[in-house]
Amino acid sequence: MVCDTIEVISPGPFDVPNVVTDGIDRVQICGSTRWKRLRDLPGVFTCIVSHESLHLVLAKIEGRAAEELDNFASLSAISRSLKDIPRCVRYPHGLIGFD
Repeated sequence: MVCDTIEVISPGPFDVPNVVTDGIDRVQICGSTRWKRLRDLPGVFTCIVSHESLHLVLAKIEGRAAEELDNFASLSAISRSLKDIPRCVRYPHGLIGFD
């Protein structure tokens, strides 16, 4: 895997499931009670961490490409709601929206 560290951090002021990268070598999973509602949580995490790893790879090659990834291959590009996050499991390669 591209990332050196995967951390689970405590939720911020909002209890929202979220996964982010620092753009260098770390992926952070925001702890949330809403994660418990998902059926295939390991599958969802695999897909999301793969997506964030793609960000890290692209950032090492071309920073602008890493920024553009979310515009066409992310949950936010195919949905305006976190209720669709289980759909991520269909994209284990992390390119959400591409079969």
